Amino acid sequence: MTIGTEIENDVARIENLRVRFSTDQGDFDAVKKACLTIDQGEILALVGESGSGKSITSKAILQMLPDSSIESGTVLLRSDKHGLQDVQSLNPEQLREIRGKDAAMVFQEPSTALNPVYKIGWQIAEGIRAHTQLFEGRKLTNAEARKRAIEILEKVGIPSPETRVDYYPHQFSGGQKQRIVIAQALALGAKLIIAD
Repeated sequence: MTIGTEIENDVARIENLRVRFSTDQGDFDAVKKACLTIDQGEILALVGESGSGKSITSKAILQMLPDSSIESGTVLLRSDKHGLQDVQSLNPEQLREIRGKDAAMVFQEPSTALNPVYKIGWQIAEGIRAHTQLFEGRKLTNAEARKRAIEILEKVGIPSPETRVDYYPHQFSGGQKQRIVIAQALALGAKLIIAD
């Protein structure tokens, strides 16, 4: 469902979000009646104690919740292709189009977000290549994707990016791994960055 552009600055909007999980002890509400609006250029912080539903709310924007969750309410996200749309109505292919390009997630634990068997340059370039084919209609060459990966690593402050693009995740400090995960989120120019 496309909502239109009546509120031009909205990048995302959540209205009466409820997420509940079924457990052996019965249903459990992880989020109840959450409402928020994120405008273009705005920084919004969800603050609360551990277990209060911050991550669940964030993951609902990109429909990254487990299959065991039951979701109600409205989660709208602005996409380049369709304007403000209800992400709950999107099929897997449509979700793939918006993830990374319109909104991207910076996961809380970079060590689990990065695959230990692939070089970090390959991991960044893989997302760039996949989305470039979707939106530009052509597949980037390995050299072009590598160049973009080096540029984004430089932007997030990784020293000697032209060399370190060929390093594996274990060759970076924890803080540098966090920068690499941020680089992945920034690589496609997403209008909404969700930092868990």
